[in-house]
Amino acid sequence: MNPTCITYHIEKRVCLKNNKVHSIEYLANGKLHKKNGPARIQFHDNGRVSLMQYYIHGKSHRSDGPWDLWYYDNGDLRSVEYAQNGKMYRTDAAPTIIRYHQNGRVKIISYRNTYFPHDPNEPVVVWYYYNGKIHKKYYTSDHYGNPPTLEVCYTTRGRKYKRAH
Repeated sequence: MNPTCITYHIEKRVCLKNNKVHSIEYLANGKLHKKNGPARIQFHDNGRVSLMQYYIHGKSHRSDGPWDLWYYDNGDLRSVEYAQNGKMYRTDAAPTIIRYHQNGRVKIISYRNTYFPHDPNEPVVVWYYYNGKIHKKYYTSDHYGNPPTLEVCYTTRGRKYKRAH
């Protein structure tokens, strides 16, 4: 029996802005793809990394960390997202999305997960004020986090009020 061979056309695309590297992309057969490292890297005007994304065959994918990382122009982490095979995913009940305020405090935590069932008694998304206090929580009756069915909000002083969707 003859072996089956697959030929990939690998391409590295570098985009410039004002004669500086703005982004680098690795593609296989026209789709973002890189096995060992990010397939897309973008840079702020000051030269620091603004975005790193991991893709396999055009799908967001990383099994050993977040697939999507955003950075502020000072280099501090802005956001991370976890996905495998193009879908939000963590192997446990850990958050799939974490966003940060510029002061480094958590802004948003999302537990939406395509495969891992979510406890409807726990919030699926939590928003935080700049000072670290909880701003709002979203709850859902769907075990995978979609769509929110109850929103619980807090004032900056911690007073709670509820609002249904």
